[in-house]
Amino acid sequence: MGELRELIEKMNNHPEYISKKKDRVFQFDLKDEGTIQVVLRDGKANLYESQDEEADVTLQLSEKIS
Repeated sequence: MGELRELIEKMNNHPEYISKKKDRVFQFDLKDEGTIQVVLRDGKANLYESQDEEADVTLQLSEKIS
C-alpha cells in the first residue's frame, strides 16, 4: 500500500491535475488486505482503508504484483 500512499502524496502536491475533474471514488478490493478506497474530491486525494463511500470504479485483485 506504500505505492498508493506515494501516489496520493504526488496528486496532492500537484492538485492542478485533479482540481478540475469530477469527484470520484476508486475502490480496490484486495484479497489479502481488504478494501482500500482512493477518494478524489474538491481537488484533493485521500486514501481510506475502509469502504465508506459508494465506489465509481472497483478493482478486485487477488495477488500483489511485484
